[in-house]
Amino acid sequence: MSERRDSAPAWRRYLRFWGPDVHGDIDDELQYHLDMRAADFERRGLSPDAAREAARAAFGDVNALRRTLARHDAGRLRIERSTLMLHGFAHDLRYAWRQLRAAPRFTLGVVAVLALGIGANTAVFSAMDAAFFRPLPFPHADRLAVVRDVDLPFAASAGGPSAAPMLADLQRDTATFSSAAAYAVGALNLAGGSEPVRATIAYVTRDFFNTLGRRALVGRTPTASEFERGATRVVVLSYDTWRRQFDGDEQVLNRDVTLNDVRYHVIGIMPRDFRFPSAPDVWIPLALPFGFDVMEAFHNYLPSVVVARLAPASSVAQATAHMDELRRRLRKIRPDDTPRNELVRPLRPALLGDRRTALLIVMSAAGLLLLIGCANVANLLLARTTMRQRELATRFVLGATRGRVVRQLLVETALLAVIGAAAAVIVAAGALHAIGALLPPSLEAVAPVTVNGRMLAFALLVAIVTTFAVGVWPALGASRADLGQAMKGAGGRGATAHGVARARAAFVVAEIALALVLLVGAGLMGQSLRALLSVDTGLRTEHLATARLVLPRVKYPGAAARSSFFRAVVGRLRSMPGVTAAAAVNTLPLEKGGSGIALRVAPEGAHDEAHAAFGTYLIATPGYFAAVGARLRGSDLPEFADSTHRVVIINESLARALWPGRDPLGLRLRFGDDYRTVIGVVSDIRNARLDAPATEQLYLPMAEQPQEYGALVVRGDGDDAQLASMLRFAVAAVDRTQPLYALQTMERVVSESVAPRRANTLLVGAFGLVALLLAAVGVYAVLSYSVERRTREIGIRMALGAGQGDVLSAMLREGARLTALGLLIGSFAAFILSRALSSVLYDTSPHDARVFLVAPLILAVLALAATMVPALRATRVDAVTALRTD
Repeated sequence: MSERRDSAPAWRRYLRFWGPDVHGDIDDELQYHLDMRAADFERRGLSPDAAREAARAAFGDVNALRRTLARHDAGRLRIERSTLMLHGFAHDLRYAWRQLRAAPRFTLGVVAVLALGIGANTAVFSAMDAAFFRPLPFPHADRLAVVRDVDLPFAASAGGPSAAPMLADLQRDTATFSSAAAYAVGALNLAGGSEPVRATIAYVTRDFFNTLGRRALVGRTPTASEFERGATRVVVLSYDTWRRQFDGDEQVLNRDVTLNDVRYHVIGIMPRDFRFPSAPDVWIPLALPFGFDVMEAFHNYLPSVVVARLAPASSVAQATAHMDELRRRLRKIRPDDTPRNELVRPLRPALLGDRRTALLIVMSAAGLLLLIGCANVANLLLARTTMRQRELATRFVLGATRGRVVRQLLVETALLAVIGAAAAVIVAAGALHAIGALLPPSLEAVAPVTVNGRMLAFALLVAIVTTFAVGVWPALGASRADLGQAMKGAGGRGATAHGVARARAAFVVAEIALALVLLVGAGLMGQSLRALLSVDTGLRTEHLATARLVLPRVKYPGAAARSSFFRAVVGRLRSMPGVTAAAAVNTLPLEKGGSGIALRVAPEGAHDEAHAAFGTYLIATPGYFAAVGARLRGSDLPEFADSTHRVVIINESLARALWPGRDPLGLRLRFGDDYRTVIGVVSDIRNARLDAPATEQLYLPMAEQPQEYGALVVRGDGDDAQLASMLRFAVAAVDRTQPLYALQTMERVVSESVAPRRANTLLVGAFGLVALLLAAVGVYAVLSYSVERRTREIGIRMALGAGQGDVLSAMLREGARLTALGLLIGSFAAFILSRALSSVLYDTSPHDARVFLVAPLILAVLALAATMVPALRATRVDAVTALRTD
């Protein structure tokens, strides 16, 4: 056989250090077959060169065959490697599971810490996702915007000059807006379903559904003709109302319902995910110009909001500039005046409102909690790997590589993280209700906080990041152990052990510092909430129940009928045993949706602005101030109207604004063309918000101009359930078809007015409490490990004459040193970071001395308690037993 000329280059053999060389093997195999054929041709009498040529010709296209074989062998090699990797991973997973199952306390402790840390972040992420990232349920939602300072035409003033842009101006400007519509959210009594209910309704103008790009699930949405005045009254039901009130029967499209005793025909049901705006039960077409007939769903004004879809070539900035120019022209604003910001605002930020800062604060608190959890888990893993030094050294001696051991330890950490993430999803799902309170109702309606794929993906992502954050260092440290010391059983002593001890101490210091930052934040927010709840509301909230109602205009068409109804209900309440006071008012204190109507008020004879004030007027029955516990000086409101003697009661703020330094009793004031005599001065009642100063208010007799909407208040000796039953019974005795809604105590009304602040405070406070416990666990774990590592040293000291007090003080000094260092670092960090809370604090300094004194004290006491347990255990070390320890 001739000498081989086509052999592969020699350098190819070095590739086999990194595994099989597919191309080299193929080249060798092909060359072997060519050589065999060439040898065969030589035996037949051909020359060596001719034999090689004949062999190549007989063999065919070598390059094509080489490519085919390369694809085949490379695929087979990938499968083999994947199979080996999967087998190895499965083996590591089974071994990790056995190891974790053999240490249940360690496993449960790590899983619990991860579940709390990852769960808190996952729950808060679900709110952040709804607020900032998750697409809104509208096509091309990024093109939707809310436009401010736009009016709707009112029938009573139609044709007059406009001082603001009108909805029609937006609809005509097709270069800026492709479509625009308005909506207003109110409430009416819905009948015709399974039971009468108080329903949230949304009046919507033409193009509302087209602007949002949504169609009905069943039936249809209103046509253009159904938005005309005098058209057939139609409604569209929400999916939830359809299922709840009509059992999901599609035949509801052939039925009528009544809203405040007015008949409407059902024409459609919207999809489940369409809950805009503010999750209404019913959508009603609003004809323009609108009239007084729509006002009974509101408090004498139409709270309209305009939503528009930007034209393809338009942007938010261009639309804002256009609206500002239109507003200036209509209101004759000078060109050099500062332009109005955010006249056009993207829909999502408009729905989010001012909750952005609060969400970021809670997310930051959850992130700090996760960092504390990671430090705690890393501490536990360091302790566990140190205790397993002999086992790991044995594996090294038996041939395990460093990478193999590191991979095994990382698989154990990953398994812990995955189990922790699964538990975290359960924790997060349980916290969704509390987390939902962080979002405004308008945004939560269209982007509810739910368990979804994005939330599960986030939990898994955090678990993966946590695996590497807390697992790599302990795994690498374990792989660098001194085999000699480890095999002798001295893994708990020596340079490696000292390094682990220093690392664990550093983790504990970090835990204490981060926990203090969280505690200070929780303390500042708690102090702020306490200050807010201690504000003088002008009320006595205990033993005071409230309920709201709206009288159908068809059934109670005039002032006399409405006044008679309220008088009769209040009279029945007052006659019930145990009732000390009862009354009616058009708007409750701190009620969402309005606190009355503001108008210009001036003393009689004063015509200059210096003597005028803007007062909010409310309408009440006599006894209202006694029922709510307000202080009244002078006479109460009259029971019946007297056109010859028109009276008013004002609050102290309005008295100071109109007649500073004078007694207003008996003086007269005017608003519009109405002149009235002041017969009483009542203490200020917070009608808007607790964190806003009291506004100027005046009260008119209910008998003069009772509204369709109103609220009942009753004070008595019974409990909350008894007072609520009294309200229901009194209303049913007068009109058994009249529904009540929002039955609650005044304490609940005040509490709900601060619900977002309370939710933020409770969440941050809960995170701070968990951080406090984790920091205490960290201190305990480090000192317990120190006692175990120093058992021989302690025994020697006690054998040489050291007493239990000396050992105890040494252990306490070690714990105090770690705690003091953590508190020092944490106090400095908290002092710097607490400035970020300034915008959400009420009447509380971000550097409140009480919080910065109490929070470290609480943490120090708990850390001392955690230190005492291992310290006392150290004093019980038997010297003889310790000296026999290897």
